Amino acid sequence: MNLILAVTGASGAYAADVLLQKSSWDVTLVASRWGKDVYRRECGSFEELASRAQRVLDNNDMSAPIASGSVETVGMVVLPCSADTLGKIANGIADSLITRAAHCHL
Repeated sequence: MNLILAVTGASGAYAADVLLQKSSWDVTLVASRWGKDVYRRECGSFEELASRAQRVLDNNDMSAPIASGSVETVGMVVLPCSADTLGKIANGIADSLITRAAHCHL
């Protein structure tokens, strides 16, 4: 099975690294522009994190499989979750792959 990991622009990016290291599932990684930026500032190379995921998707690719509610996963984790992303998910705004996938998982 597959776990979706979304990295957004909030502090605590190291937690995404820990989750990716400890996951027993295949991980599909999606990161926002600010998620990548904060990860680099707090942890170093985002490319190293991405290399440990089984799949990496572009946050602008609204045609990616995880944008559909019919894709089977074990779930989705938004970690860290920025206030912007949390507000969009809570209010039904699906303007990126991360927020669209989150709505499919609710």
